[in-house]
Amino acid sequence: MDKVFALITLLLCSYLLLRIIKPSGIVEAVLAFFCISSACIIAWGYALSALNHLSNLSFWGGIGAVSAAAIFLIALFLKVDLTSFHRRPALAIGAIKQEYAAALKNHPSYIKGILLLLTLTTLVIGVTNLLLAITLPPHEWDSLTYHLPRMAHYLQQNNLNYFEANYWAQIIHPKNSTLLLLYTFLTFGHNEKLMQLVQYFSCWVVAFGIYGITRKIGLDQIQAYFSALIGSLLIDSIMQATTTQNDLVIAAYFATTTYFLFAFRETRNWKYLLCSALGIGLACGTKASSFLIIPSILLIALAVTRADGKPAVWLRNLSIFGASVILAFFLFTVPAGYIENYRLFGNPAGSEDVSSMHSFTGKSISYILRGGTYNILRYGFDFLSLDGLPPITSVNQAQYVLRFIPQQILSALNVNLETAEATSFAPFKYDRLPQGKYWGIFGFGFLWIIVFLSLSRIIRHPDFFLLSLAVVFFSIIQAYSGPYNAAGGRYFTICAIFAAPLAGIFLKSKNRAIQVYLTAIVLAGCISALAATEQKIIFVSEINPGKVEYKSIFQMDRIEQITLGNPRYYQPVVVFEFLVPADAKVAAFLYPNTFEYPLFGKYLGRTIISINSFHKGLQPIPDDAQFLLYANGYPCALPSDKYLGADWFLRKLSTNNRDCPLSPAP
Repeated sequence: MDKVFALITLLLCSYLLLRIIKPSGIVEAVLAFFCISSACIIAWGYALSALNHLSNLSFWGGIGAVSAAAIFLIALFLKVDLTSFHRRPALAIGAIKQEYAAALKNHPSYIKGILLLLTLTTLVIGVTNLLLAITLPPHEWDSLTYHLPRMAHYLQQNNLNYFEANYWAQIIHPKNSTLLLLYTFLTFGHNEKLMQLVQYFSCWVVAFGIYGITRKIGLDQIQAYFSALIGSLLIDSIMQATTTQNDLVIAAYFATTTYFLFAFRETRNWKYLLCSALGIGLACGTKASSFLIIPSILLIALAVTRADGKPAVWLRNLSIFGASVILAFFLFTVPAGYIENYRLFGNPAGSEDVSSMHSFTGKSISYILRGGTYNILRYGFDFLSLDGLPPITSVNQAQYVLRFIPQQILSALNVNLETAEATSFAPFKYDRLPQGKYWGIFGFGFLWIIVFLSLSRIIRHPDFFLLSLAVVFFSIIQAYSGPYNAAGGRYFTICAIFAAPLAGIFLKSKNRAIQVYLTAIVLAGCISALAATEQKIIFVSEINPGKVEYKSIFQMDRIEQITLGNPRYYQPVVVFEFLVPADAKVAAFLYPNTFEYPLFGKYLGRTIISINSFHKGLQPIPDDAQFLLYANGYPCALPSDKYLGADWFLRKLSTNNRDCPLSPAP
């Protein structure tokens, strides 16, 4: 009953706030609902954390009921009509059908075939991803090493306070998306699978945002529909849609922000500035990398708030937007962990090691300029990839041909991008296999072409130039802000919201060669998107990307599914599950980036206490811990400890075997 009540109060609050905002049309309602419901969950989460009732569903329902009552009284005070909302969608859908039929008549007949292919591909992938999200447990690397373990730690301590962790990412990253996962886990009966729906639905919100932005920049319904389909079929979006990561969540927030900014230009209604600011606050409280896209958002804000010949009006609009952003920051960004990071490490971004890992902190200007320029070229090569297609010989050869000419040009200029300079984690490789971490064929085949044509003014459209400039701003900032990251494609998922709306311009061309090119790219892009989805079922290992496992993921047990990304830990986790009770307290000495989530159990019943703090070092074993799990390198190993497999060992604790002289006194 608590689960249903908590969900009903969220829906009620969102409904009431929607009636106050009065969105115009279905697209606007979807975007506003996403931000409103997220804001409610996040705000409630911070309040319940302060009360030490974060894992108590009764309190979630209670705070939701109080919020609904308060919003209802505000609606009555504002004399908001709360009864007419349910009659509008049916009328809107009928009008939309007529508009689409009329708009389709203005396009060549072959466009119908292209749209049908894109629609069917999107539906197949959408249904498949939904089935994967609701039937499989989370099994993506970052999810298992920090997204889900940190959520489990917060649940077991009933608040969002600091805890000792073996991996910095569990502590330093902002907490907004963790609260969305936590709320989903609680309200859907501790179902670990359904947490993946947060990213899944975010992917669809991004598509709605792209559609809305495309309409606001003057393209028709068919072009907007085409752009939204292209945006939803970008390979990294497809791959992330069934994970518990947060890049699609951030993209959804910024899609709403961008849409509402253009909506303000059209209506001059200040409510859109408030809504756009909400998306910024939520995004920056979700991930620190969100700040990299703020210059692009500010560029758009400067353009859309401008009033010709009225500088005072422009300044007033910017002031309202700025004040709204500050308020959103105060409500949804500041509590997300930046202050805690500053208190613990002296830096809002985290410890010095983490800052140097992700930024050019302490580097000279010449190093940053050289490294950033190299990174632009590296990311350019990564985009020039057949992502989505399986890494078989023919595909690898085709990708080699695709990159051959630019690689030879750089070689002639004596530029070696494979140097370790300005890189972190995995270094750059010219012969990187297709992995599904960037935009894929639609990226280099459509979006980047339009961006460059718009910047060079071959396509003369002020909004195209503006959005293309936003893409380039983000790309340059990403390249020059820190070392190259081979997995950096997920960051560009965010700036796809600026590029994807431009794709619709292809449908206006009457040039036969362009029409043939359009058809070929759509066909190839759909094939790669379907292939990327298939690789989620017939798994391609992240450790051995060239090795295709032909055993279906549905034929595996839960632990085998969870450890897909690092199968050497399958046996240790199986033995751990067998030996350790589901409600035990376990002290864990593990190394950073370890698959910690499986240790909590399917319903997160175990309490895991890290004793290998990433910044304090070895900690004492708690008095109430019943077991000790450790990896090779634990300084107080005993011959009687049981070997689980890989590099893990287990000890059942007693009064005689829990002390470790090398750990500090409690």
